[in-house]
Amino acid sequence: MKTGFAYAGEAGMREELDSDSPTALSAQLHTLCDAYAACPSFTITSGSSPIGAKAVKITVPELGDERYGVTVTMSGPGGTMIMKQIAIRKGNVSVLLMGSPGLVDHHIEKALSKITTD
Repeated sequence: MKTGFAYAGEAGMREELDSDSPTALSAQLHTLCDAYAACPSFTITSGSSPIGAKAVKITVPELGDERYGVTVTMSGPGGTMIMKQIAIRKGNVSVLLMGSPGLVDHHIEKALSKITTD
């Protein structure tokens, strides 16, 4: 099961909650990590404008059973934007936060509190 939403009034961030077996969620997390490691610089096209992007792995607080984090700096005709992405797996549930670094940092504990492993 997968669901996603933005916090009220904070559209600069997205949260996804996934539920699956720990093995399947771990594989998804490793796929994400491996993709950024294999291609830390890439181009996104918005309309006809290329946007250069560079990903840098970051340290994530010791939360959950597995975790991964990256900041992506995107530079294009409209300027530069930094996005933070943190994924944490706890048991058979994972949470992925993407967006403004400050919002991600502010909401990570709240997002993780939604994960229960009874």
